[in-house]
Amino acid sequence: MKKLFLLTFCLTFSSLFAQKSIQQVLQNYLDEEKLAGISVMIWQDDQLKINEHAGFQDLESQTPILSQSLFRLASMTKPLTTVAFMKLVEEGKIRLETPLETYIPQYANLKVYKESGEYEELKRPLIMKDLLMHTSGIGSGSLGNTPVDAMIRDHDFSEVKTLAEFVETFAEFPLIHQPGEGFTYSVNTDILARVIELISGQNFGDYLHKNVLKPLKMNHTFFQVPESEKSNMTSVYAMSESGLEKILGPDKGFAPFARGNTGLVSTPEDYLRFTQMLLNGGKLGDVRILKKKTVELMTTNHLPDAIFPIDPMEKDIVHSGFGLGFAVVNRKGQLWAKAPLSITQVGNLPEGSFYWLGALNTYFWVDPGNGVTGVIMSQSRDVHKLHLFQEVVEGFYGENEEVSLGNN
Repeated sequence: MKKLFLLTFCLTFSSLFAQKSIQQVLQNYLDEEKLAGISVMIWQDDQLKINEHAGFQDLESQTPILSQSLFRLASMTKPLTTVAFMKLVEEGKIRLETPLETYIPQYANLKVYKESGEYEELKRPLIMKDLLMHTSGIGSGSLGNTPVDAMIRDHDFSEVKTLAEFVETFAEFPLIHQPGEGFTYSVNTDILARVIELISGQNFGDYLHKNVLKPLKMNHTFFQVPESEKSNMTSVYAMSESGLEKILGPDKGFAPFARGNTGLVSTPEDYLRFTQMLLNGGKLGDVRILKKKTVELMTTNHLPDAIFPIDPMEKDIVHSGFGLGFAVVNRKGQLWAKAPLSITQVGNLPEGSFYWLGALNTYFWVDPGNGVTGVIMSQSRDVHKLHLFQEVVEGFYGENEEVSLGNN
């Protein structure tokens, strides 16, 4: 298979070594036919240190990956939704302790499913902070294997046409656990998006564009890709015995309505602007999206020890707690142990870093201590089989004399 590697940026002596290491990582993924194309952009100390785009956004057309290529963000939509929600908190329009039933009455009579098949009354109301932390107990159907998830999988969602209908449907199912007593990665952020609609009186997509995307000049981030941008759309692949198999073409895989959990497409350049804002404590250039104290609150672990380790994709994440919308690197003595290389092994990120990922092999992280933020994007269904995040991070920190890792 023909390979293309574009090396487009080299700044300092130390980043040259890091770039060579990352270059080899990316080239190996292409040569071994694990990925069709990859973008990596890393920013440090107000400079773009790494800007690499390797392979193709579509193998069949041999269209090269560029910094303007569009990737399906999947769960990397969630941090944007969280920032949009926290703007309303800052404005005093809602509180973290506000019960969900205040805005969506269908959630007023929730019960908790017990192993015995019986139902338990709530010990306390489900609140907004539960949604931000994924501690609500609401199931997903797609990620879990509990009886509640089975109920959700058996439900017919084919007639759901709006975010309101989708969110209200989940009020029909019991919770997997009491609010605050477990970590259940689910549709929580979709519910936050619906609350945003109810408070603002706007469609979630419109609110997000006006209050986050437009101010940050994320001009190539969409729920629905405009005609003028469709040539930049990537395809999704999966590994097979005969090589990479196309799973979704560039015109497939989009949400029917704006959601908080998933559905956005974006470029590496656009998403890097978002992470730069977080690195800068809520500000990018002259534009302030959130207060610094709000970003600090969001990127501090809020989970009690009893909930560790978290396992959003049925794989434990070592060295990580969870804040309000972000996983947070937080080593706590014997609670943490260095794990073998896996999709969720981020133990080599420095203490205090925060990050998240998307199911189609997209990643970002922010390391305030070293002034670093990075975005890694590809499009693969084999997210559980690949170690791209870990290898890029270790390549950058391992060779860059200007940054340091925390102790493992």
